[in-house]
Amino acid sequence: MVKDSKTRSKLPRPSKPSGADDTAREGRLVTRMHQPLLDLVDIRARERGESRSRYIERLLVAYLSADPRNPRLDPHGRILTDGPPISKAGDPVRFGAAWSRWVALNENLLGIRVPDGGLDEPPEFVDETRAQMRRDGHR
Repeated sequence: MVKDSKTRSKLPRPSKPSGADDTAREGRLVTRMHQPLLDLVDIRARERGESRSRYIERLLVAYLSADPRNPRLDPHGRILTDGPPISKAGDPVRFGAAWSRWVALNENLLGIRVPDGGLDEPPEFVDETRAQMRRDGHR
């Protein structure tokens, strides 16, 4: 007979999105971090009633959604649209404002200056790069 585990999570389990099936999350990301950082992640995830994994996923989705070159993402990180949500050619003022916010976010949060070369990225860059990665066997 197998004993029940003595440690059980007191965090609520995240519910599956409506219409989601068992393949909702196809990839796995493993990272190593120092214990103090892991403790902070656990504290912040717990105060939101989320698992550590879901909390980190939300951080990544929020960060990647802030980049105006990326296509729109749903709250679980699935791509909703082809190409970026703001067209550099169709709405240059709105794209410029979003780009300025993206640059400021990177400078303030990470201390990194985003190279202006990113402005020259064609709208189909993400889709083409994802297709190339799949052909090359990258996940």
